Amino acid sequence: MDRALPPDRENSWLPAVVPASARRFRVEGKGIAATLAEAGGELVDERPDVEIGSASWLRGAAPTVVVPRALRLPEGGTRIGRAVRRLSSSVGVRARAAGDRIRVRRLGYRRSRIVVWETQSVLLLEGVPSRGRGLTIIEKLPVGALVLGHRSTPEPTVLDAALAAAGIARRDLAGRPPTVRAGVLVTFARDTVLRTAIGRGAADIEWQREVHAALRAADPDPVVADRVPWVLADGRTGLARWSLERRIPGSPVDIKLTPPLLEDSVEFLAALFTTTDNGPRTASLEERAEQVATAATPEGAVVARELARRIESALRDVPLGFGHGDFWAGNLLARDGRLAGVVDWEGAGTGRLPVIDLLHLLLSSEALRSRRPHGRVVVEYLERIGDDELVATYCERLGLELRSEQLRMLAAAYWLDYTGDQLARSIDPETRPEWVRENVHAALASFETPLAQPPRRARPRVVLGVRPETHRDALVLCYHALSESWPSSLAVTPTNFREQIELLLERGYRAATFSETVPKPPFEKTVAITFDDSYRSVLELAFPILSEHGLVATVFVPTAHAGKVGPMTWPGIETWRDGPHESELQPMSWQELRTLAAAGWEIGSHTVTHPYLTKLDDASLHAELRDSRERCELELGRECRSLAYPYGDFDHRVIAAAGAAGYRAAATLPRRFEVGNPLAWSRVGVYRTDGRIAYRLKISASVRRLRAHAPSRPRDASGAAAGELS
Repeated sequence: MDRALPPDRENSWLPAVVPASARRFRVEGKGIAATLAEAGGELVDERPDVEIGSASWLRGAAPTVVVPRALRLPEGGTRIGRAVRRLSSSVGVRARAAGDRIRVRRLGYRRSRIVVWETQSVLLLEGVPSRGRGLTIIEKLPVGALVLGHRSTPEPTVLDAALAAAGIARRDLAGRPPTVRAGVLVTFARDTVLRTAIGRGAADIEWQREVHAALRAADPDPVVADRVPWVLADGRTGLARWSLERRIPGSPVDIKLTPPLLEDSVEFLAALFTTTDNGPRTASLEERAEQVATAATPEGAVVARELARRIESALRDVPLGFGHGDFWAGNLLARDGRLAGVVDWEGAGTGRLPVIDLLHLLLSSEALRSRRPHGRVVVEYLERIGDDELVATYCERLGLELRSEQLRMLAAAYWLDYTGDQLARSIDPETRPEWVRENVHAALASFETPLAQPPRRARPRVVLGVRPETHRDALVLCYHALSESWPSSLAVTPTNFREQIELLLERGYRAATFSETVPKPPFEKTVAITFDDSYRSVLELAFPILSEHGLVATVFVPTAHAGKVGPMTWPGIETWRDGPHESELQPMSWQELRTLAAAGWEIGSHTVTHPYLTKLDDASLHAELRDSRERCELELGRECRSLAYPYGDFDHRVIAAAGAAGYRAAATLPRRFEVGNPLAWSRVGVYRTDGRIAYRLKISASVRRLRAHAPSRPRDASGAAAGELS
C-alpha cells in the first residue's frame, strides 16, 4: 500500500531532518504530530518553523518543509517475487518523491533533496557514504523517501546538534549509514554509537541508560560486562534525547546460528539472569495480555487474559531475574565465530522469567529462516520444548528443575511477552492485518486448549533428515578414534565418550545402525553412532563402553587399509606418522571387523583408498565405490548397504555414482544438514575439543534444525582441524 505519509510508528527519521532550533510545527499526519507534541514541540497553523506533510498539502509557510513517503510491501511470496516487488516499489517511491520535489520547488524552496530510507533499515544521508561495508539489497532499494526543502542555507539538524554534543565530527563517522529503528535513529562512529530520538523513542534511550547504570553498579561477570555497549554520555538537544555508547568490534550475526555462538549465548544469558535484582522492571504478563487484547477479537482478548493468569499460576515458584528483552540475531555481534557483543537494551530489566530470552533467539531465527509467522512457530514449539537440549543446558546452568508443563508455560509466556511488545512498539494492527491474523488470532485459537498437555501438531515437522510423515528424531553421530593421549581432534577421550553416550541414554535415545536409521528411524528418538576410518581404538575402547549399555554402532572402513600392518596414511593424518602417536593410526583387521559384525554392528564402506571423491574421474569414482562394497561383502559374508564419503566430500555426481554402485544410504559430514536424501544423510561430527556444553548443543534438535539451513559446504568445521577430517 503506497502512503503519502508513513505509518504513525515509523518516524525515527525525524532527528535527521528537523532543524535543531525548530519548535513550531505544522503537521498533516497524526502520528508525526503526536511524536512532536510528546517531545515538547508546539503544533501550530500559522508561522511554523517546519511543515511536514504531503506535497499537495503544504502551504510553503515555513523555512523548512519535509514530504515523507513510504510504502508497505506485501508479506509472503517467493524469493523472486519479493525481489521483483522490492525493485518495482523502490523505483516507484523514488519516482513519486521526484514529483514531490518538483512541487516543493514550485513553492519557492530552491534548495531541495531526496533522502531514501526504510524502517528497520538505513537512512542514506549525504556525507555518510558506505565505506566500511557493501549495502544489502534492502539497503540499496529502500521503499521510503523524504523530500527536504529549504528556502535558504539549511540549519543544523537535531542529529547534527547531537553529534556535536557527543563530540563526534562528520569525518569520524564510520562510513555506515544511520539505521532507522523503532523510534530511534542510530548513527555509527569509529569507536562509538550515537542514539538519537524525538518523542516515544526518547523513553527507550532513557530506559537503556537506567539499565546500564543498574548493571554497572552490580559489577557483572566479564561474561556479561565485556559484551555490553556501555553508555558513555547522554543528554538533550532541541526536542531530542541522545546517548553515546561504546561500539563493540564485531560483525552482524546471521540467523543461521552456529553451535559456538549458541554456547556463548547460553553462558551470557545465564550469567545475566543472576546479575542483579535492581534496575527498571519490565512489563508483567498481565500488561502484555492487555496489549495483545487490543489487537484480538473480543473472544481472543478473554483467552489472552486467561492465558496470563494460567501462566502466572503455573510459574509462581519459578524465580525471576534480569533479562535482555530483545535477544535475537539482529542484536548480536560476533568475532571469530563467537559472541562479541549484545546491543539494543531498551527492553532489558528485572522481573523477567528464565528461558524467555533464549527462546526469542531460537524461535525468531526459525521464523525468519523458514518465513513462517512467528506465532505459528511458537505454537508448534510448545510440543518439543521439553526435548530441547539448549533449554536443558540453560536451566542446568541456573540450577532450575522445571516440569514439562512449566516449560510449555514458559514458551506460552514468551509468545505473550513478544507479541505484546511488538504491538506496543512497532506493529500497527490497522496497517498490518495479516500479521495480526497469523500471530495473534491463530495463536490465541491454539491457546484455548489446555497447555498441561502438548497441543496437536498443526503440520508435520522434519528433524534433520527425517521424512515428514515419521515425526521422528534421527540423530547420526560421527566419531573417528578414542584415545587418552593422542591430541588429534579426531580422538575423543574414553571418559568424554562414556559421558556423551550416557547423556544420550538419559535423553531417551535408542541406538540403531546407520542403515537401520536411514531413511526410516525405528524409534521415536534414534541415535546412530558411526565411526569413520576403522581405527583399532574403536574396538579396544569404544566397543567395551557401548557393549556395557547394549548399544550397537557402525564402522566405515577404507578397504585398502583393513588388516594393514603399520599406520594408515592419507592427506590429513599423515602428519602423525613417525612420531610418538603413530600407533594410533593402526587400523582394525578383517577378523576384528567380523567380531564387531557378530556383535550386531554394521560395517560399511569408506571407499578403497580414502580419496576426495569429487576430484576423481568417472571410472576411478566407480571403482572406489564398487570395489570397496564388494570387498566388504566378501570379507564379512553379508550385504554392504552403506557408505561414508571420505572428508565429507561429495556432490550430485558422487551421489548418483553411489546409488549406481548399489548403496542404499550414504553419510556426509557437511556444515549444512541435508534433509530427506538417504544418499546424502547428514551427521554431527564429535571431536576431542567438544566440551560438555558444546556436545549438548550439537545434539540439540533445535541447533540441528538451525544448521539445516546453514550454508552448504563439503566439510564440517565445527570441531576438527582443517586437515584431519575424514
